[in-house]
Amino acid sequence: MMKKLVTWGGVAVLVVLALWSVGRILFEDPHVAQGHTLYEYYCAHCHGAKGRGDGYNAEFMDPRPRDLSDRVETTLGDMTNEEIYDTLTRDAKEESEVTNPDEDFIPSSMPTFKYTLSDEERWALVAYVRTLHKNDAPKIDFTKPMSTTRPVVEADAKVDLAALTPAQRDKLVGQGDHLYHKKFMCQSCHRIDDKGGRVGPDLSRSGFRLNPQWIYRWTKYPEAIRSDTKMPSFGMTDDQAIAVTAYLNTLRADKVIAPKQD
Repeated sequence: MMKKLVTWGGVAVLVVLALWSVGRILFEDPHVAQGHTLYEYYCAHCHGAKGRGDGYNAEFMDPRPRDLSDRVETTLGDMTNEEIYDTLTRDAKEESEVTNPDEDFIPSSMPTFKYTLSDEERWALVAYVRTLHKNDAPKIDFTKPMSTTRPVVEADAKVDLAALTPAQRDKLVGQGDHLYHKKFMCQSCHRIDDKGGRVGPDLSRSGFRLNPQWIYRWTKYPEAIRSDTKMPSFGMTDDQAIAVTAYLNTLRADKVIAPKQD
């Protein structure tokens, strides 16, 4: 009898999950559903499944990802749809680049999606994010003209680090180190010597494992190499991408050998 109850209990759970999935497909706004799918793929590992800033990668980020649910204080609820869209679309900026003295610089470890997702996809993300907190914002008008095509980034520069003088190389590496840690904040997703995020691969040995030309192409336009990557394009210039490549090429940590089990 107990075995039958357990079996029927499992069937009941499956039925509930199936009904929930069907209900989501039938009744959820198609643009919200699109945004939900994009959110789960690109955002949940940092912001969390419910937008509470508690994704599995959140503890490795500084600053921590924003709580999109407004549980503690109203933030997203006070923003317009356009302001949320602009947050997804803005270029990376560091404090030294702020020219307006009245502008409050707020560092962000979130990448831009301007060079990865189409206009419609970014607006769909806004539509879904609106379901995570209370707000009086108007519904997004998806009938207005907006691009449905994802951006394409040129990545055809030639990288020849061996042709540099030691002084040129050191300068380029320093620039790449700064861009990696301060401007694009790559450590939010990647770790070096066990420090940094857990979304992307460990880069501690990238100088051994990866060809500089490949690093440049991946850094500049990762979707061209792997269409299903979670890593977005950052809108780097060729010079910036080459500098980051030079820095990553210096990372040659000793191979870590796991201790033998008794």
